[in-house]
Amino acid sequence: MSSHPTSDPRQRKHSEHDRHHQLYEAYPDVKRGADRRRRRVGRAAKVNYLQKHYREKFEVSEADLLFIECLAHLEVQGGVHLKNLTGERETRDHYLTEGHRWVVNRFDPDLDKLQDLELIQKPYIDGESRERIIRRRFWDLTSSGRDLVDIDFSGKNIGDPGEHVVHKLGHHLTRWWAKEQWGDNDFLEIESFPTIDGAELDFVVWNKGGFQMVGGEDIDKYVRHSFEIETGTADVSGIESDAQKLAYLRGDSWWVFPTRAVLVKALDELTLRGYTGLSRPIPETLAVRNHRDTYNTRLEGSEPEIEWLNHPPVQHVMTYKQLVDDLKQWRPELFYGASGDFHQGESR
Repeated sequence: MSSHPTSDPRQRKHSEHDRHHQLYEAYPDVKRGADRRRRRVGRAAKVNYLQKHYREKFEVSEADLLFIECLAHLEVQGGVHLKNLTGERETRDHYLTEGHRWVVNRFDPDLDKLQDLELIQKPYIDGESRERIIRRRFWDLTSSGRDLVDIDFSGKNIGDPGEHVVHKLGHHLTRWWAKEQWGDNDFLEIESFPTIDGAELDFVVWNKGGFQMVGGEDIDKYVRHSFEIETGTADVSGIESDAQKLAYLRGDSWWVFPTRAVLVKALDELTLRGYTGLSRPIPETLAVRNHRDTYNTRLEGSEPEIEWLNHPPVQHVMTYKQLVDDLKQWRPELFYGASGDFHQGESR
């Protein structure tokens, strides 16, 4: 789930109170100036102030900052539509699922310098640094890097604090896959990061009711499909919490993992604990989809405490690779690029 602490120890180190370590340590007045601008003027003033000092004190170039900005928009929005040097929109859409190699080629940033300044780093899956994810190279923004971009990385329908590129990649893959699988039409509605009965989820597909509208809200709609995205196994209580949420929500439930190894470890953690620790045990059998990239087995022996449920608890588990394999057939432009119009956002 998005609320899990990151499994990358270096990402945990870059908390809100430990940002811009090199800049603030060498120039304490810059921290006070940044905080003052944030309080009195707003985030944009702080971003401009920090960018100015990185340029002046560490010779961070405009291309470096544009690279960071592009990574941020790709992560949050899933894609960007860039402008050329004359300020006109290009016809080429770019998506997060293409990886970040094209971003490096486009802006030619000083990657070594940005890593030394702890503004970017290689992504982590389950505590291990990864050169590639879905066979593509990615870079992850640290908390300091995110502080140099004037956009929201968390909030309503955006996600939780602490989510990084691996989780965001899984979310966008899931969103695109679900839209192709079921559509977004008069009967179904797709929503990212909703809160349902106090529980925060990564993604749901609603079945619209349409009979009673209160305050503009469809009070008859119900969950048709629910998704949780797991990127690590360090937070066992979070894994149990996600399993519980998926088990008790109405409709089909889907658990998505970046790799088969993380999937196996997460299910093994639940098996070893016999589902203990949950306020109510997961009933029946945790069915696992039969696929070469999944943990092809069943977890048995749960207590049938709530037999009135008319659907299985967690019906499907999937890996990023499964989503990618399907999407390459349905929407190859997500991985290889194509002309089009990307309306969710632009980068300079």
